[in-house]
Amino acid sequence: MPLAFQEVVDSYYQNLYRFALSLCRSPDQAWDLTQETFLVWARKKSSIRSDKATKSWLYTTLYREFLKVTRRASRVVAIEDQDMDYENLSDSDAELPSFDAANVMDLLMELKIEYRKAVTLYYLESYSY
Repeated sequence: MPLAFQEVVDSYYQNLYRFALSLCRSPDQAWDLTQETFLVWARKKSSIRSDKATKSWLYTTLYREFLKVTRRASRVVAIEDQDMDYENLSDSDAELPSFDAANVMDLLMELKIEYRKAVTLYYLESYSY
């Protein structure tokens, strides 16, 4: 008989959470990783060959979720990470380039074709992602 969801959570939650916390060092992110692991298990538990494999499957899945989140976070640069003093910025300090339509189109044409297609479809043709 397959293990019930509550039984699996009761058996493995604490240790999975500790493992997640050791990986990411953030209680909130560890909680999210643990929850996501159980969500994935609930969706895919029928594909697990035996109940004995559940523990290793959960740990492997949690580690893969951690890697996925880490990769995704490394691609995103937070605006707060930039060293810019916005409160003390005046009009004279900010020499922002002004672009007109011709400049933008010239720059667009310099992009590789695969990037140009995506930018054109999204910004100029109003397609969704």
